Amino acid sequence: MSQDPFEHLSKSIEESKERVEKEQKFYEEILNELNTLPKYVEYFDKFHPHSVKGFKEEFARYKANSLLYEKSYRKMEEEELLNYHETAVNCLWEIQQKKLFTVQCRWRAGLVNLPEVKFTTDFEYYWQPKINLCNFIEPVTQKEIDDYVNYLHEVKSKDVFDPDRYQDYDFIKGEGQFAKYKQRHPYYQWWYNKYGEDELQLPDKRGDREEKYVLLWREETNKRTEEYKTTPDYDSRPYIAFHEDIHFEQFIKKYGDERMLEFKKVKKEIDSIYDEWPYFDECLNLLKEAGEDWPVDDNIDWQQGLIMAALRYKQTMVARTLQLVFEDYLFRLESNLAPIAPNYWGDDTHINNMVRMGSMATLRGWVLSGEKGEWHAGDNDL
Repeated sequence: MSQDPFEHLSKSIEESKERVEKEQKFYEEILNELNTLPKYVEYFDKFHPHSVKGFKEEFARYKANSLLYEKSYRKMEEEELLNYHETAVNCLWEIQQKKLFTVQCRWRAGLVNLPEVKFTTDFEYYWQPKINLCNFIEPVTQKEIDDYVNYLHEVKSKDVFDPDRYQDYDFIKGEGQFAKYKQRHPYYQWWYNKYGEDELQLPDKRGDREEKYVLLWREETNKRTEEYKTTPDYDSRPYIAFHEDIHFEQFIKKYGDERMLEFKKVKKEIDSIYDEWPYFDECLNLLKEAGEDWPVDDNIDWQQGLIMAALRYKQTMVARTLQLVFEDYLFRLESNLAPIAPNYWGDDTHINNMVRMGSMATLRGWVLSGEKGEWHAGDNDL
């Protein structure tokens, strides 16, 4: 037997009719209570009777709606917040990343010893991606969540939800090649503005100790490179790369159509515009979700104004979701369950390779130094 094409429509109409009848029944019951129960009668006697009737009807209709649709609306709100759950989880672990960086500063200064850390690079290459397994920092507290919510409400930056370089010591301190920039993640900068930069002034004793051995490794590497240059197998010709403009231009000017140079320039400009579009589209979708009442601040650059309004909305939604994530985090700790891990790093193979690379130069330098025994982090030397 073929299915009635109007069956679904008929069912929908019937369900709607049932909802309307149920809502009307709730409405009449509530209105009757408002008109008859002594506590309500006594309360409404204080007001003008012409206004009371309309108030009762509006209240009864609203309460009937809430009884009928409360679960549906709450479900919709929960689903909306789920869109920000993943970001909020990362934010919770960002709190721990900052605490881990504080520990790194103290460890480098020789103020604490950590059996879990053998090299300075362990912080960036091992514990940064495995922050959820880090057992030598205290759990997140409600005060830290409240602080982070304040941060989300106060800071305006496109980099707020761009986790990166949490344990990159030189980058965060603004040392070495980063001396001119002092680029920091917005949360770190907000934290330092609020609580001070004392930890950034601590000496890097363990880092300086490792640098001795890294220098020995570099000397050996440079010596081997120079020796290799003298062998018959060494090819001194320079490398050529298509993506490097100088090589491309030189080749086109000699062998190709120079219109390709103009095409490459135009293509680069157009590609850069298209690269921005997905991000801008995301911001527009956020503003659609926020609704017409969500404010957009005046901005000479209308596009930037929309982006900042969308970011402010996203930060507001993440701030609301963060408390729910924190409650789940506490429940899991109390139940001896693993908290939900952050989702911004790759697999263990990549992490383990980075750990080995981070320690390789130091260990080779240790061997070259002629010092006896196994490598240690200098716990007894500082």
